[in-house]
Amino acid sequence: MTSGASFSAGQLVTGALLKLDVFWPGMAAAFLMNIHPASSPSWAPCSFFPTDGQRHRLDIKGTVLISTAMVMVLYPLIQGRGAGWPLVFFVVLMAAIPVSWAFVKYEWS
Repeated sequence: MTSGASFSAGQLVTGALLKLDVFWPGMAAAFLMNIHPASSPSWAPCSFFPTDGQRHRLDIKGTVLISTAMVMVLYPLIQGRGAGWPLVFFVVLMAAIPVSWAFVKYEWS
């Protein structure tokens, strides 16, 4: 979910930077989105690494579920118009709902 939100936010922020010409003319402002959050000043709060001393395991099942749900939503939306919106695209979009719900239930448990 974080990846999807950051992808969408990145597109909006980059478009706004280009449209408003905030810092200087041209495409250079679009590259401001590539500044890594870990390069923030030391006083900025950072929660990228656990501070409780415990090692955390990779969430493979959650990653597979959210990746599958994202592909099931994005592929039909991107390719549907060019393919003439075949019925299978609508079926895949509908099937993305229970996969997304399975992801939410898994992460809540």
